[in-house]
Amino acid sequence: MSVMHLSLAAGGKIWRLPLASRQVAPPAWRRLPVQVPGIIGVAFEAGRAVPVLAPGEQAGELWALCEFPQGVAYVTGETILPDAPGDPPALVLPAQPALLPRANMSDAAPDPARIAPKATDAPPAQTGLKLEAGHDTLFLPLDAVEHLFAMEPGTVPWQRMPVEVQGALGLMLAGGSPALILDPAWLMRREEALSASMVVIFRHGAGRYGLPCRRAAPASLEESGSLLLDRLDLPAGEALRSLAPSALDTVPPRPVPMTELLFFRLAGERLAVSIDAIQAVIPQTLPVAAPGHRAVVAHRGIVLPVIDGGLCLGREALLTAAVPLPLLRLSGVRPQALLVQQVEGLRRLPQADVAAIPGASETSLFSAMASLGNAIVPVLSLPGLLERAQGKA
Repeated sequence: MSVMHLSLAAGGKIWRLPLASRQVAPPAWRRLPVQVPGIIGVAFEAGRAVPVLAPGEQAGELWALCEFPQGVAYVTGETILPDAPGDPPALVLPAQPALLPRANMSDAAPDPARIAPKATDAPPAQTGLKLEAGHDTLFLPLDAVEHLFAMEPGTVPWQRMPVEVQGALGLMLAGGSPALILDPAWLMRREEALSASMVVIFRHGAGRYGLPCRRAAPASLEESGSLLLDRLDLPAGEALRSLAPSALDTVPPRPVPMTELLFFRLAGERLAVSIDAIQAVIPQTLPVAAPGHRAVVAHRGIVLPVIDGGLCLGREALLTAAVPLPLLRLSGVRPQALLVQQVEGLRRLPQADVAAIPGASETSLFSAMASLGNAIVPVLSLPGLLERAQGKA
């Protein structure tokens, strides 16, 4: 089987994703409070802040985790195809050093000789978020940040403390776990209340905290002033540290087993097939007649016999329309291609949403039913399709 590049459709265009890319479930992410060209937000992956790239300028339904030369990033769009139709341009990630943690999807250890600083090198600048409250700013290291939540005007997203504690506004449920919300006026040593448009949730020591602020922007410590965590560690913050919910007791959710299906339309019906059964998606092509076959199509230097999907379903033959249509190159020893009406794209579903059809055998045309929103979609069986195609030859 040839190596497939995933490709992404977004904003009416198609891009080829890096080879080290895989489709993933939508992560928890947050829009950046400042505009960064090409990047709409930040997500967290394996404890790291990872930039979110949206070529269509807005988040789509499907997501991929990609390794670019500059680092790892999430990419979102409308459709993910298992193979690039034609030769779309490669997606390029803008260089944003403060937002791109160097990482590799493999677990290979870095070469110490390549990363060891020279004796004359200056220490690297610490990157994070500059939090603005009133006319003051505080710096929060990026590896301490968990979430950023927008505040609706005139609302307070936290519950007040049952007893008044200096420096604390209340408790807030954020990302499924509680956090102690700090009073920015107390941290800034201001007497007046400070306005806020968002809440930054962060971890420090064994505690989980939140800080309302007016604005948050990527910055270095040198650009931001005081270190928020240093102020929290002062003796005056001891009562707050004792009240903070534990950041160590959070139990990560169990991973949900997933399966990948390619959705397409055939004879007016929406159908699906396991991605394991598909080697490539062939863009709209007009098959040609050939001796011994109803039709054939050329793909990457190989002549593929064409299976008419309409005939396999007992419907009108698609080949009689004599119009270009997409094809699915099937996996297997014998190269073949299935003619379909439309390819919708690749989706990753929980295995619990794909139920086997009772009594279906290996040679049944359909092996399972997939639940997609309010729709139930039949899942095609490759062995059953090939047997049906042989009978229609």
